[in-house]
Amino acid sequence: KLHNETHYQLRSYPGPVWLAGERYGISYSDKGQTSASRHATSFPFPRRRESILRDPKQPRRNMKYRVLECHRRSTSQLMANSVRVRFAPSPTGDPHVGNIRTAVFNWLFARHHGGSFAIRIEDTDQERSTQESIATILQGMEWLSLKSDEEPVYQSQRMDLYQQKADELIKSNFAYKCYCTQAELDEMRREQVERGENPRYDGRCRKVKEPKSDQFVVRFKSPDKGEVKISDHLFGDVLVSNQELDDFVLIRSNGMPTYHFVVVVDDHDMDISHVIRGDDHLKNTAKHIHLFNAFGYQLPKFIHLPMILGSDGSRLSKRHGAMDI
Repeated sequence: KLHNETHYQLRSYPGPVWLAGERYGISYSDKGQTSASRHATSFPFPRRRESILRDPKQPRRNMKYRVLECHRRSTSQLMANSVRVRFAPSPTGDPHVGNIRTAVFNWLFARHHGGSFAIRIEDTDQERSTQESIATILQGMEWLSLKSDEEPVYQSQRMDLYQQKADELIKSNFAYKCYCTQAELDEMRREQVERGENPRYDGRCRKVKEPKSDQFVVRFKSPDKGEVKISDHLFGDVLVSNQELDDFVLIRSNGMPTYHFVVVVDDHDMDISHVIRGDDHLKNTAKHIHLFNAFGYQLPKFIHLPMILGSDGSRLSKRHGAMDI
């Protein structure tokens, strides 16, 4: 990290040197001028180290600096196989600047590391998702030149995969079928509120072995003790008590999967290396980590971006005048 008051002494190496020179307007060739006098105002190199980056094979009067380019190319080639990010909008409305800001961060991160950028349409909400919104999202991304490096992925076309993964969790005892009716759930929550407790599913169907009905949801069997650590590259380590997490639903009674379930299945299936999204999903990541561990998947790196807020401090939305792109 560069600070105006800090001086950096460059050391000579037989190979290319890592230096963020391009960002600060530093030239890689010196035609008759010393680097210290030429760049003293833009980058505070100590004068006594003015010539250490010159190529020893070149005459001093026309120094050529082997600073960044070769190393950057090899680093990009290395990262190209590991950096994969995604922008995953829900087609329930037109995208506005808050959504696109997340897409820009993902796209720039992929381009910076020579990786790949994918678009995933999270259209499992059949009641609210529309083809018009999907078309608007894709046209908007095209207009902004935030092009995907592959064909868009549609969650609505992957239902067989989600059902297969839900069955795997049931067989491995990480999930179970819940037969509770809506009336039973409402009564359960009412009693919890009266006792001053946070409403949550109490796990009463965990031990049910025989089918009670053909109407059920599939729930994840969350750990009821300990805590989960979210290692976020912006927020640092965030600890969430497992007692705050209930047995959340994976598959609804109509057979449709929930967001928390499909996002984990898809991120693994698409080989996503870095999950870059808004910090409104930070706490949800605790659920996702439990799912990654249940499947035996490797965790991606999590980066939760601060949200754009309206004048009242809440998340930016159309009620604040946020226009679609």
